[in-house]
Amino acid sequence: MTTLTCDSVRDLLPDLDSGTLDSAVDGAVLAHVATCHACADELELIRLLRRHAIPVPVGLAERIVARLEQPETDLEKAREARSSRWPQWVARVPLAASIVFAIVIGSLWWESGRQPSITALDDEATRELAAAILDPFPGWPSTEVHLAGGVVLENLTDAELEILLTEMEW
Repeated sequence: MTTLTCDSVRDLLPDLDSGTLDSAVDGAVLAHVATCHACADELELIRLLRRHAIPVPVGLAERIVARLEQPETDLEKAREARSSRWPQWVARVPLAASIVFAIVIGSLWWESGRQPSITALDDEATRELAAAILDPFPGWPSTEVHLAGGVVLENLTDAELEILLTEMEW
Protein backbone atom coordinates (compact mmCIF):
# COMPACT_ATOMS: atom_id res chain seq x y z
CA MET A 1 0.00 0.00 0.00
CA THR A 2 2.61 2.52 -1.14
CA THR A 3 0.50 5.02 -3.13
CA LEU A 4 -2.93 5.94 -1.92
CA THR A 5 -5.58 7.90 -3.76
CA CYS A 6 -7.53 10.65 -2.07
CA ASP A 7 -10.71 8.54 -2.23
CA SER A 8 -9.11 5.61 -0.40
CA VAL A 9 -7.53 7.95 2.17
CA ARG A 10 -10.84 9.69 2.86
CA ASP A 11 -12.37 6.31 3.64
CA LEU A 12 -9.56 5.63 6.15
CA LEU A 13 -9.50 9.05 7.87
CA PRO A 14 -12.11 8.22 10.56
CA ASP A 15 -10.17 5.07 11.47
CA LEU A 16 -6.92 7.05 11.53
CA ASP A 17 -8.42 9.56 13.95
CA SER A 18 -9.82 6.86 16.22
CA GLY A 19 -6.49 4.93 16.17
CA THR A 20 -7.85 1.67 14.78
CA LEU A 21 -5.55 1.41 11.73
CA ASP A 22 -2.53 -0.93 11.80
CA SER A 23 0.85 0.79 11.82
CA ALA A 24 1.74 0.18 8.13
CA VAL A 25 -1.52 1.64 6.83
CA ASP A 26 -1.40 4.37 9.47
CA GLY A 27 2.05 5.51 8.23
CA ALA A 28 0.94 5.51 4.57
CA VAL A 29 -2.20 7.55 5.34
CA LEU A 30 -0.22 10.04 7.42
CA ALA A 31 2.34 10.40 4.60
CA HIS A 32 -0.46 11.12 2.12
CA VAL A 33 -2.14 13.62 4.47
CA ALA A 34 1.20 15.42 4.90
CA THR A 35 1.36 16.10 1.14
CA CYS A 36 -2.34 16.53 0.30
CA HIS A 37 -4.07 19.67 1.56
CA ALA A 38 -7.59 18.43 0.73
CA CYS A 39 -7.16 15.25 2.79
CA ALA A 40 -5.49 17.23 5.61
CA ASP A 41 -8.49 19.57 5.70
CA GLU A 42 -10.85 16.59 5.79
CA LEU A 43 -8.92 15.03 8.69
CA GLU A 44 -9.11 18.34 10.57
CA LEU A 45 -12.86 18.45 9.97
CA ILE A 46 -13.28 14.92 11.33
CA ARG A 47 -11.29 15.84 14.43
CA LEU A 48 -13.34 19.02 14.91
CA LEU A 49 -16.61 17.09 14.63
CA ARG A 50 -15.45 14.50 17.14
CA ARG A 51 -14.42 17.20 19.62
CA HIS A 52 -17.82 18.87 19.40
CA ALA A 53 -19.99 15.80 19.03
CA ILE A 54 -23.54 16.04 20.33
CA PRO A 55 -24.13 13.46 23.04
CA VAL A 56 -26.69 10.78 22.32
CA PRO A 57 -29.69 11.08 24.66
CA VAL A 58 -29.68 8.59 27.50
CA GLY A 59 -31.80 5.57 26.73
CA LEU A 60 -32.30 6.36 23.03
CA ALA A 61 -31.02 2.97 21.85
CA GLU A 62 -33.28 1.14 24.32
CA ARG A 63 -36.34 3.14 23.23
CA ILE A 64 -35.64 2.38 19.58
CA VAL A 65 -35.22 -1.35 20.23
CA ALA A 66 -38.36 -1.42 22.41
CA ARG A 67 -40.37 0.33 19.69
CA LEU A 68 -39.13 -2.12 17.06
CA GLU A 69 -40.09 -5.07 19.25
CA GLN A 70 -43.66 -3.86 19.77
CA PRO A 71 -46.35 -5.90 18.03
CA GLU A 72 -47.76 -4.48 14.81
CA THR A 73 -51.07 -3.53 16.43
CA ASP A 74 -49.35 -1.20 18.91
CA LEU A 75 -47.59 0.55 16.05
CA GLU A 76 -50.88 0.92 14.20
CA LYS A 77 -52.47 2.45 17.31
CA ALA A 78 -49.60 4.91 17.56
CA ARG A 79 -50.06 5.90 13.92
CA GLU A 80 -53.80 6.32 14.42
CA ALA A 81 -53.20 8.44 17.53
CA ARG A 82 -50.91 10.71 15.53
CA SER A 83 -53.27 10.97 12.58
CA SER A 84 -56.35 11.61 14.73
CA ARG A 85 -54.96 14.87 16.11
CA TRP A 86 -56.85 16.67 13.37
CA PRO A 87 -60.28 15.63 12.16
CA GLN A 88 -60.21 14.11 8.70
CA TRP A 89 -62.37 16.87 7.25
CA VAL A 90 -59.61 19.42 7.92
CA ALA A 91 -57.48 17.78 5.25
CA ARG A 92 -60.33 18.11 2.75
CA VAL A 93 -60.99 21.83 3.31
CA PRO A 94 -58.50 23.03 0.67
CA LEU A 95 -60.03 20.72 -1.92
CA ALA A 96 -63.56 21.90 -1.10
CA ALA A 97 -62.47 25.54 -1.20
CA SER A 98 -60.85 24.99 -4.60
CA ILE A 99 -64.02 23.42 -5.98
CA VAL A 100 -66.22 26.26 -4.67
CA PHE A 101 -63.77 28.82 -6.08
CA ALA A 102 -63.82 27.12 -9.48
CA ILE A 103 -67.63 27.04 -9.51
CA VAL A 104 -67.93 30.71 -8.58
CA ILE A 105 -65.33 31.83 -11.14
CA GLY A 106 -66.87 29.58 -13.79
CA SER A 107 -70.37 30.90 -13.21
CA LEU A 108 -69.14 34.51 -13.30
CA TRP A 109 -67.33 33.80 -16.55
CA TRP A 110 -70.38 32.06 -17.98
CA GLU A 111 -72.68 34.92 -17.04
CA SER A 112 -70.29 37.57 -18.39
CA GLY A 113 -70.72 36.15 -21.88
CA ARG A 114 -74.54 36.25 -21.78
CA GLN A 115 -76.79 39.23 -22.39
CA PRO A 116 -80.32 39.43 -21.04
CA SER A 117 -83.05 38.66 -23.51
CA ILE A 118 -85.25 41.57 -24.58
CA THR A 119 -87.88 39.46 -26.30
CA ALA A 120 -89.76 38.90 -23.04
CA LEU A 121 -90.58 42.62 -22.67
CA ASP A 122 -94.20 43.57 -23.43
CA ASP A 123 -94.01 47.19 -24.49
CA GLU A 124 -92.42 48.05 -27.87
CA ALA A 125 -90.85 51.25 -26.51
CA THR A 126 -89.38 49.38 -23.56
CA ARG A 127 -87.94 46.81 -25.95
CA GLU A 128 -86.35 49.55 -28.06
CA LEU A 129 -84.89 51.21 -24.96
CA ALA A 130 -83.52 47.89 -23.67
CA ALA A 131 -82.06 47.13 -27.11
CA ALA A 132 -80.32 50.53 -27.16
CA ILE A 133 -78.90 49.94 -23.69
CA LEU A 134 -77.79 46.36 -24.35
CA ASP A 135 -76.48 47.03 -27.83
CA PRO A 136 -75.04 50.56 -27.96
CA PHE A 137 -73.67 50.00 -31.48
CA PRO A 138 -76.53 48.49 -33.49
CA GLY A 139 -75.44 46.79 -36.63
CA TRP A 140 -72.00 45.92 -35.35
CA PRO A 141 -71.44 42.17 -35.16
CA SER A 142 -69.69 42.48 -31.79
CA THR A 143 -69.02 45.08 -29.12
CA GLU A 144 -65.40 43.89 -28.82
CA VAL A 145 -63.03 46.38 -30.45
CA HIS A 146 -60.89 43.85 -32.34
CA LEU A 147 -63.81 41.88 -33.67
CA ALA A 148 -66.20 44.76 -34.31
CA GLY A 149 -64.70 46.15 -37.49
CA GLY A 150 -63.51 42.97 -39.12
CA VAL A 151 -66.70 41.99 -40.91
CA VAL A 152 -67.76 45.53 -41.75
CA LEU A 153 -64.38 46.47 -43.23
CA GLU A 154 -64.39 43.43 -45.48
CA ASN A 155 -67.50 44.69 -47.27
CA LEU A 156 -66.10 48.16 -48.03
CA THR A 157 -64.84 49.08 -51.47
CA ASP A 158 -61.39 50.54 -52.03
CA ALA A 159 -62.83 54.05 -52.39
CA GLU A 160 -64.75 53.72 -49.12
CA LEU A 161 -61.61 52.45 -47.35
CA GLU A 162 -59.63 55.47 -48.63
CA ILE A 163 -62.31 57.85 -47.33
CA LEU A 164 -62.24 56.08 -43.98
CA LEU A 165 -58.46 56.33 -43.78
CA THR A 166 -58.49 60.05 -44.55
CA GLU A 167 -61.13 60.61 -41.84
CA MET A 168 -58.98 58.71 -39.34
CA GLU A 169 -55.86 60.77 -40.13
CA TRP A 170 -57.24 64.21 -39.15
